[in-house]
Amino acid sequence: MLYLITEWKWNAMRKLMTISLLISAYDASEVRSAFDIGTGKIKMQVARVYEDHIDPLYCQAEQISQFNEPLVNQEGKITKEGQDRIVAVLKSLKSAGEGYGSMKCDAVATELFRKALNGQEIAQNISALLNMEIKIISPEEEGILSFLTIVHEANLNPEEIVVLDIGSGSFQITCKEGNQFLVYSAPFGRIPTHTLVKSDKLSNLKTALSSIDPRILRKIRDCKNGVIGIGAHPKHILQSQTVYDENALKAALLASAEVDINRTDLLLVKTIMESLSITQINYKAARAGNTSGIFVFSNSTSVAPAR
Repeated sequence: MLYLITEWKWNAMRKLMTISLLISAYDASEVRSAFDIGTGKIKMQVARVYEDHIDPLYCQAEQISQFNEPLVNQEGKITKEGQDRIVAVLKSLKSAGEGYGSMKCDAVATELFRKALNGQEIAQNISALLNMEIKIISPEEEGILSFLTIVHEANLNPEEIVVLDIGSGSFQITCKEGNQFLVYSAPFGRIPTHTLVKSDKLSNLKTALSSIDPRILRKIRDCKNGVIGIGAHPKHILQSQTVYDENALKAALLASAEVDINRTDLLLVKTIMESLSITQINYKAARAGNTSGIFVFSNSTSVAPAR
């Protein structure tokens, strides 16, 4: 799906959308915790947040599910065991943040909660149990947060990059064109792609990618700093490479096991690159998921649409 964020819509989003918790004013020297609750991991960052920059104090990521231990049952609901696992990890991370003086938490949940039939109910349960509000964000919001994260952490010009963020449950491709953010999202992260590979249905991913907006394709072709990859990375095999191309991926595929999860990572990235004519991806590791984007969403003047 393609999401087009105009300047007017952006301003409305800042007031009305579900991530309104992110736009509260920050004290000039406030220590805060931000949580990015994904399908496979929960990422946390504790930082001292200023109006114009962030000083990270502590970052941590904890696994909440494995490929053979899904949190969602066959009915499409997050299980009681899954909720308990998420609560235990969040409680531990929240406590660690408090050790740095953080008394305020911003938490967002993504594809796992978006798809689960009881996602909203579970988010409310966890919010009440831990006294911290969890907001389920849309794919477009997730794409914007990942874009803001890497722009801030790598000090990049937002007009000159395209960001590919691959998560366990979905991926987003985001760029900025004038006063608009263009976000393409597909529910084919590492876990669903692994299912496609095992059932020999990788063509479903190729079909989804064929609907991407031509403006994003043009941006991919023309942007000066190329495509920036964050999130999942085929580093399990290409460990020493932060810049990789199709030849490197093909060579790694030849050496990979037939149904190994590392092979899924390689096939996912290779399919995206081939379908979108991406010749090279420059991988940059984010500190802790999209948590920096959570911090800077409201007080960034360099990446928000012109007012």
